[in-house]
Amino acid sequence: MRARPLVVVLALGWIVFAVPAHLHAEVTSAPRTELLTLHSRIFGNTRTIRVWLPPGYDDPAQANSRYPVFYFTDGIASFHGRHLDTIAEELIRSGKIPATIFVGIDNGGSTVESKNPGSDRANEYLPYPDSFLDPPLPNPRGNLFPDFLEKEVRHLVESKFRTQDGYRARGRLLWRSHRVVHHHGTSKEVPLAVARKPFFVHR
Repeated sequence: MRARPLVVVLALGWIVFAVPAHLHAEVTSAPRTELLTLHSRIFGNTRTIRVWLPPGYDDPAQANSRYPVFYFTDGIASFHGRHLDTIAEELIRSGKIPATIFVGIDNGGSTVESKNPGSDRANEYLPYPDSFLDPPLPNPRGNLFPDFLEKEVRHLVESKFRTQDGYRARGRLLWRSHRVVHHHGTSKEVPLAVARKPFFVHR
């Protein structure tokens, strides 16, 4: 089966991989979003994981098809603020990107246990203190975020949905929109693509 290349340009990086042509086939079923509950042992809290399944995912003809997956931080903002689901559907139906599963990970400030949303969000993203943060976080836990993604989020998603093997890449986690505070590849290999503001280029 011939594969078609997809170039995905992240906010400060890019990845390239090939996607099977059958994921561009005609579809009949509508896209849908499933909300999963994740109880994190790593961070000790509970949050929602938003999984958007592309058009055709539920088609009987696609029952054996597997899909590439993109993971986004700030799940509520990605879906409700930036309308990830609407944009993804437009790109897929226009043939600009193949059928893809998109996952929004609610941040630490959106968890059931959160008392201070701003600090709780930063606590999971920052691998070291940010002098601009008020109130300050002397010991943020952002260094645990790669394990959280790999061992908890990805494990949950792959246990419930038909995801592809082998289509993985390192990503960058962004803080304060343009400043990169942690590159997952600096400390360990994390086979996930993570972005807050993606741009897609189909070739």
